[in-house]
Amino acid sequence: MIAFNSKTNHLKSKELDMTNQEACLKKINQELNQTPAEYLPALLTIIHAFRESVSTENTLKGFEISWQEMLRGDMQPIDTLWDDIEQ
Repeated sequence: MIAFNSKTNHLKSKELDMTNQEACLKKINQELNQTPAEYLPALLTIIHAFRESVSTENTLKGFEISWQEMLRGDMQPIDTLWDDIEQ
């Protein structure tokens, strides 16, 4: 069941059936339509990152890969991790 608080514009989801999913998607579309076009690429990045972060399979796979890298000694000092990122 989804409850929508009109004062805070927050949806609270306990159970998402088809009707509630449609209501949620409608609210998401309303928010998208109110977002200035220049911010849509950033919003897409946020949505993509969120979806990947809640995916158990991806989380477990990422942990497994990181664990194997650590066991092989395939590590970098933390202060060098962002050296190749342009600012």
